[in-house]
Amino acid sequence: MSAIIEKIKMINYKRFLSYTIYPNQKVNIIVGDNETGKSSVIEAIDLVSSGNVRKVETIGLDKLLNIEAVHQFNNGARTFDNLPKLKIELYLKGSFDHTMSGKNNTDGRVCDGIRLICEPNPDFQNEITDSLNDSKDYFPYDYYKIRFSTFADEGYTGYKKKLRSVLIDSTTMNSSHATNHFIKSMYNQYTETEVKERAAHKSYYRQMKNTFQKECLESLNSRVPANTNYKFGLKNGSSIDFENDLMIYEDEISIDNKGTGKQTIIKTDFALERSGENIDVILIEEPENHLSHSNLRILIQRVAAKQNGQLFITTHNSLISTRLE
Repeated sequence: MSAIIEKIKMINYKRFLSYTIYPNQKVNIIVGDNETGKSSVIEAIDLVSSGNVRKVETIGLDKLLNIEAVHQFNNGARTFDNLPKLKIELYLKGSFDHTMSGKNNTDGRVCDGIRLICEPNPDFQNEITDSLNDSKDYFPYDYYKIRFSTFADEGYTGYKKKLRSVLIDSTTMNSSHATNHFIKSMYNQYTETEVKERAAHKSYYRQMKNTFQKECLESLNSRVPANTNYKFGLKNGSSIDFENDLMIYEDEISIDNKGTGKQTIIKTDFALERSGENIDVILIEEPENHLSHSNLRILIQRVAAKQNGQLFITTHNSLISTRLE
């Protein structure tokens, strides 16, 4: 059984001091103008499901922590105990083991779920207190710790995910980083239960690189002065070289050579093929970007026809909601 998000709680997160959403089990469409917080909901799900501390650090806690919560702290008692905490909780329904169920949530009830919490690190309480006393304008973002945990208070990471999600963001469709991230996510979903196959792929890939280096670069290196210790070679030592070089093709053309609108359709279609099977949640950010009306209708038809897992779409265009009824 696929995991389903039954409730999303966001506390001191971006524009939300405290906000709760009860999603539908199938299709969820968030329609609104810019700066209304619809993208923040998608990002919240992506952050918690990722289990990736680096992703949170890259965005920056100063951009994630609700500014009103910071102002309330600065205008009140500036003590360690009063510092605001950022919390995002996903209450889940599905078939889970005992490590998912517990009271480690703001409801204080036993249920399945996962959460992200960013809070002041008690190991640096003295340093935080001294800094707060030294400057009335200072806020100790650098002394916060980031933790992902289940409601049973068991930590998890991107290598030990509890909710399988994929993000398709048309606003970053031209980014090679976003494309690589999508391809890695899909590769991991397709090989989730095939650990030996993953290991074989990486092993054969390293062997292929070694063979190329020995057989194809030998002539090149013969022209490097013999009295030096230098030679040409390939990068090595990274276990993810294989995944970095992976690409998805359509009709023998790589998707990064497709137009932005076409990429949106391909990525959505590719992800939908695994929805409800190896993917629990599909997150689509503003799919109407870069799409003509005809291509938007094609995208909507594919979503309606194939979507099995839980779907979240943010959009400016009410056509998406009316077409999906």
